[in-house]
Amino acid sequence: MTIAVLIATCNRADMLRTCVELLLANDRQPDEIVVADQSDDDSTREMLERIDAGQTTIKYDRLARKGKSNALNHAIQRTECDVIALTDDDVLPPAGWLTAMTSVVQAHEEVGAFCGRVLPEEGTNPDDYLNLVLDTEPFIFGKSINPISPSFVGADVAIRRQTLIDVGCYNEEFGPGSRLRSNEDGELAYRLIRAGVQIRHSPEMFVHHSGWRGEADNVELLFDYAFGIGALAGYCRRLGAWAPSWYLARKLFYRVRQWLYGFFFCNPRWRANASLHLRAFIAGYREGRREPG
Repeated sequence: MTIAVLIATCNRADMLRTCVELLLANDRQPDEIVVADQSDDDSTREMLERIDAGQTTIKYDRLARKGKSNALNHAIQRTECDVIALTDDDVLPPAGWLTAMTSVVQAHEEVGAFCGRVLPEEGTNPDDYLNLVLDTEPFIFGKSINPISPSFVGADVAIRRQTLIDVGCYNEEFGPGSRLRSNEDGELAYRLIRAGVQIRHSPEMFVHHSGWRGEADNVELLFDYAFGIGALAGYCRRLGAWAPSWYLARKLFYRVRQWLYGFFFCNPRWRANASLHLRAFIAGYREGRREPG
């Protein structure tokens, strides 16, 4: 079984260098590392040229068109490996990551996609993160489990290449750099489940997420995450599917309740958090309902 690690990056050469070096130090090295670069300069290319990759092939492409999903789709076409491992340029993969991935993929031939834990960087505060995945028990995603929950995070995912191609790869309307801003992983998970593909949460696979973001970065990112949830509901509603809209309705109810609690208990932080989510949900839903172009 061959594994290609795909990374979309933009103006983060230093972070990417750390990620790539940790991948090359894995007990089971990747067969390929495919980097789709959308940076404004040549620093990423120059950095990769200086790395001694050993027996791992590093494929690099500079893309003019922005968008994470566009970059990942380009990278998917650049590899023939059996399994595609997805991670981000600000992730710190431990030495056993690909060994654990190989074990779970080979042990569960009936499963098409796998996602693992995303833990905080050692020595950092977990409360400073927005996208951690901490579930310690394995489970199979089903229609009773919301596939656009934070459990399916592209920082730690393995998908059989043919499975990914069969469902049409990533939807380029979603994700950073696109009009729908985020939720590219949730939209993919939703299509995988609708296509009958099993997704297994595999806690044996885990990575650490770099703790580089500040509070201002998190506020912007939180808006985009909520925008993406609303956008998927609007997008699917435009295509005649209701399930994501019911999920959005539950999220709206929770945030309205949070705002009311903040009002009655004089907690401005609760009100501000609820207001941000509500604005983003509604804006995302409207944009998702809109025809592109």
